[in-house]
Amino acid sequence: MQYDTRTYPNIDESHMTTMNETDDMIPIASPILSTSFSTKIKDRSASTEITNYEATAKSESFTFTATGTYTTVPPDICYRTKSCDFTVDNRSSTMFAATIAFNCSTTDSFELFVFFDDFAVDNCIVTNDNSTSTNYTIVNVRCDNITNHAGRNWTFSLGEKNSPGQTIFNETFTITLEPLSLNTSAFINVETINNITAALISIPNCTNICDIEYLMIRCNSSNPSNERLAQNCTHTCYNIEPSSTYNISLVRLPIPKADKIDLGPDGSFPEEILDKEFATELDKVTGFNFKEDLHNKHKAFIDFTCPRGKFDQINLTCSAQDSICSKNITKVMSSVQNCANSSFFSISPITRGVSYKCQARTIRQYFNDANSDNFTFVTNLEPVDYDNNTLTNTTQFTFDVNQNSDFNQLESICETDQRQAPCIYLKTIYSKCATKLNISGIFGCNYVCYFVTTKVNYNNTNSKNYNLHILPPPPILSYTNITSKSISVKWDKITPIYMKSFEVFVNQSLNDTLNSTTYSYTNSYLLPNRQYKFRVKLVSNHEINSDPLILTTLEDAPGQPTEDEVAEKIVPIENDAESQRETYVVEIYEALFSPDNGVLRYYKIYVRQDQSNNASQPGPIGTYHEAFENAALDYLALNLSISSSNNSSLKSNNFLRLKIGNETCSTSDSAPSSTCNDKLKPGTNYKLIVSGCTRAGCTSVLSKAFRTRILQPKGSKTSPWWIAFPILAILLIVAFFVARARQQKKKNIPLIPVIKSMKPRQLIDCIRIRQEREHDIYREYERLAQVSPRLDQSDQDPDFEEYDRYKNIPARGAWESTAVRLTAEHRFHDYINANEIRSFDQKQLYIACQGPLPNTCADFWDMIIQYKARKIVMLTRTEEQGKCKCHLYFPKHDGDVFKFNATTVTLTYSEHHPHASLEIRYLTIRQFNMKHNVIHYYYTGWPDFRVVEAKKLIALIETVNRRSVSASHEPCKKTNNSLSIPIVVHCSAGVGRTGTYIAVDTIIRLLDISYDELQRLQLDVMGIVYHLRQQRVNMIQTQDQYLLLYHCIEEYLRKTRRLEAVLLMYNEYVNCPDGSTLPDPHDLDPASCSDVQASYPNVVPQPYHVPPERESYYPTRSNTIVSITSRQSNRSRISSRRSMPNPVKTGYHQNDHIVPPLPPGSSMKVQYSVNSLHGNT
Repeated sequence: MQYDTRTYPNIDESHMTTMNETDDMIPIASPILSTSFSTKIKDRSASTEITNYEATAKSESFTFTATGTYTTVPPDICYRTKSCDFTVDNRSSTMFAATIAFNCSTTDSFELFVFFDDFAVDNCIVTNDNSTSTNYTIVNVRCDNITNHAGRNWTFSLGEKNSPGQTIFNETFTITLEPLSLNTSAFINVETINNITAALISIPNCTNICDIEYLMIRCNSSNPSNERLAQNCTHTCYNIEPSSTYNISLVRLPIPKADKIDLGPDGSFPEEILDKEFATELDKVTGFNFKEDLHNKHKAFIDFTCPRGKFDQINLTCSAQDSICSKNITKVMSSVQNCANSSFFSISPITRGVSYKCQARTIRQYFNDANSDNFTFVTNLEPVDYDNNTLTNTTQFTFDVNQNSDFNQLESICETDQRQAPCIYLKTIYSKCATKLNISGIFGCNYVCYFVTTKVNYNNTNSKNYNLHILPPPPILSYTNITSKSISVKWDKITPIYMKSFEVFVNQSLNDTLNSTTYSYTNSYLLPNRQYKFRVKLVSNHEINSDPLILTTLEDAPGQPTEDEVAEKIVPIENDAESQRETYVVEIYEALFSPDNGVLRYYKIYVRQDQSNNASQPGPIGTYHEAFENAALDYLALNLSISSSNNSSLKSNNFLRLKIGNETCSTSDSAPSSTCNDKLKPGTNYKLIVSGCTRAGCTSVLSKAFRTRILQPKGSKTSPWWIAFPILAILLIVAFFVARARQQKKKNIPLIPVIKSMKPRQLIDCIRIRQEREHDIYREYERLAQVSPRLDQSDQDPDFEEYDRYKNIPARGAWESTAVRLTAEHRFHDYINANEIRSFDQKQLYIACQGPLPNTCADFWDMIIQYKARKIVMLTRTEEQGKCKCHLYFPKHDGDVFKFNATTVTLTYSEHHPHASLEIRYLTIRQFNMKHNVIHYYYTGWPDFRVVEAKKLIALIETVNRRSVSASHEPCKKTNNSLSIPIVVHCSAGVGRTGTYIAVDTIIRLLDISYDELQRLQLDVMGIVYHLRQQRVNMIQTQDQYLLLYHCIEEYLRKTRRLEAVLLMYNEYVNCPDGSTLPDPHDLDPASCSDVQASYPNVVPQPYHVPPERESYYPTRSNTIVSITSRQSNRSRISSRRSMPNPVKTGYHQNDHIVPPLPPGSSMKVQYSVNSLHGNT
């Protein structure tokens, strides 16, 4: 059968029963209304189709099945035909409107009625739609006021009411009516039952909403599972807790529409949920049980059964019910927040001998409180007590005792423990119900008191003992005399009193102990112009301190500056334009003298000609004219006030610019005290005596010498040839003898192969060290020994043997120029087994030394003070394998003090890092009036002649380099003084582990560069060690220590996440954990190195750069070694590297990179490159 969809656009061909060209069966079904049709062609002609049919209709009210055969007649005849389309146009819970299409044209809807359960329905209307073609009949059906079928199926049929012959009962139609809305038609009732353990849910008239099988209950929003509603519209939710909030949900499941074959979004009524929140009431406390505290009679415990459900707090309140003397007993309260931690109340203080009534209240925010039933408990009679032992500073004292039970009368008994005058026994009886017990005692006495509680028909009960200590009043201080170096104080006498002595403290330090009859004290060892805090402690049974008395000593002459300070702060200016034959410019730092002893008022400037007179005090003093004739006399040139705000001599850098010899004299030059700054003598050596003066006196210092210009003969030149000729002649003679000495001492050393092996290497050659490469490095170490300075028997100095730990490790001899010389005035010799080490990259100064011996500890600390060293790195234990490796020269525990002659070393505080084998100590060194702070790093994880793990050594070096310290042991910013303030490094001998540490520290700095520089870097490990051995004997003692340098290179690149980048530079591939290879360097993201930059600020993350083939990583080796050093010692030479005015030493290029000198006995030129140290091309 075919339908004209152009005439009936609402007809969905998918709903039609249409015969195809085959004999296939076409079933049509619905989830609720089970209606099926099956057709099979029996006869096919142009005008007639005969079809067997079977139709079954099921609903809640009836089931109808009909079978038969019908013939489709031409369209103008409508006789028992089936509909070809059924569409619901509108529906609600009580009505619907639908359209039914038939493929005939003779049906008159006026005669049709709607039948439900074989009965015609009066509230339904059937009408024709005449707007369509005559080939089809469209019937409109509308039914209203349908009851009890909301959300259910409603099945009907069409037929003529009075003409059975024209009925069309051959088909039924099923419509699913809309369910009632839960929001408007449903209500949820909730009632807690079973002692708040369950909730009864009821939905009045739930069957009006829809079929009950589609109604579900969810007991809690946290559990989305659905539970069926009972036939009586109720449901019980279990596991309900008191004081809880629940969200009950009534859920109507999706209801399929029977008239919709398509199960799409419009094929069912969607799910609907109605929520209701309800809260259960709080549970109350039950099961009380009273227990006394066996250790405290004024405390008790009340066990209870915890209320079920949640709560914020349980408060307990107990009140006394009966009392006689106890009129003001307060309520006792306690609370519990969590039964998991406590299921009892602790109540205190409770008074004995009374009855208490208690009630507990369960509390939770937004809930009504739940009160428990009342319960009572009774306590027994107990003695009174007192809150605490008593310290008082008055002789009249009142015990305000705590009343623990009713009583008639109290009495107190107090006994003394001194058993000597003026302390005596005390007993007092008090009136009825009195709890304030007054006692009169003596200053300084300690009493032990107890209280007796009495009551008729009760046995007397004694309290425990209480201490009553009457403190003496503190001394009141006043001063009697003050000078620049002494202060006298006194204090008043007190009687009657019991005491033992007085202790006098000055600035927190105990200075003296006086007997009980002395009431004054004088300290005569104070510093001028200093503030001192005096305090006196009265020692009795207790110690009582006076209020501090702060006093200031009088001013004195300024303190004496050190020689270094004088050299830095009194500066003759030789190249000044006014430093001529008769005048000379000298600059003096305005704060040359410390103001500690008083405010500096003025300077006196004396001029001295006698260079043999090294006394800092002026004298003998004459006038200018007397001193001009007699060079042994000093004269006063200037008297400068430094308090003037408009001092024209003061420069911007706080230096006073003085012109000596400016021809200014006072009007009278007849007395030595008058000033005269007249002309100086040409070509004469002078010194200045600078006296700084306070109101109390002056202190003088002597400057270094300066010389006025010589008087040139008239017509002479400044540089005559006869001055240069002798100098040239001397140089030629020296060159002759040097060349001759070389020829005599020349040895057969394979020079060229050795020196050629000391060259910068590609960075790739310094990493990924395998076994065959290790052998090359060992041979490299052996070749290095051939060209390094060697120990000669003549290097041993018998005068200093007792100061050397090992005879084969001296500090001088061939290494004389770097040997440390101790210059302190109090010393008797200048020797210490230590050498100055300037790093290969010229960026750090070290001192490498042996571990101190018992007789060299004082020398060691003199060296620390002389060089102002701030860091000491100790790489050895004091004892290893039963042998002493280093004497203990520092305190190990906080507060300990070591003393070596005039030097004291105090451990301020320490840090211990066992996992890193490191102990860090902050030490304070005092010597005479000098104070110096230093950090001591004690590393115990490196055995002698052995090696440590590379990552551990790098971690130690980074720890040392990260920390800086100020003079007060406070952290401070790093300063650029690495070449002036050295790091002191020592092990036992001071060569093996010490040399390895310095070399690795240098290598780390060389590698701490950007990626671009890293690509061009060439590293000369052999040259670094050779450079160290030029400065101290046998630096890096073993081949394994030498190999460790290479391992540290690789480890540091790995630590800074640049190892893979280096491998990629040289087309080296490494295995990744996943089996792949590293990416092309151009594809790497430099942002991944941001965390490296945070720890290594010089490692600048930049994109990797692989240069073109025509670019060379390696610069041309063009530098030539021209400096020659003999290994023979020169004991007559006193100069050292510290005294050289030019920072560029022998054996150094002007570019400040080290060029190792040639081995002894060789004069040939060898190409050697060092300018590539930082990638300079």
